[in-house]
Amino acid sequence: MLGIRGADVGRREVWLAARTAWDHKLMVAARVGVFDELLAQEQRDRTPWQDRPVWSKDKWLDILYKAIKDGDCSADLLRMFVASEWSSWGRPTSMQMYKHIRMIVHLQHTELQERFGVFTGR
Repeated sequence: MLGIRGADVGRREVWLAARTAWDHKLMVAARVGVFDELLAQEQRDRTPWQDRPVWSKDKWLDILYKAIKDGDCSADLLRMFVASEWSSWGRPTSMQMYKHIRMIVHLQHTELQERFGVFTGR
């Protein structure tokens, strides 16, 4: 069934359910401090700028899409988020990392929805 602006309602529901479940896992991870050790590792051994994820690029969007689709919150994925957020002037907290990841998903939501097949005729 098609909804507003050519959106496939069934696939939109799949997208929303997957995103919500993944977001919940991330929030729990942040609350228990999962990012703390990853942040400490990044501080000790910083990822070079050229190796940091750029979430608007296809390669990284595919990784993000697959993570949301599969409910993946692996240490490797979380390490990628930490590397993409790290700056030399401050160390984020676990909850700030959670907010950063939510912002990434928000900024890339149209691309992610397209990968989930939400939009038809594009």
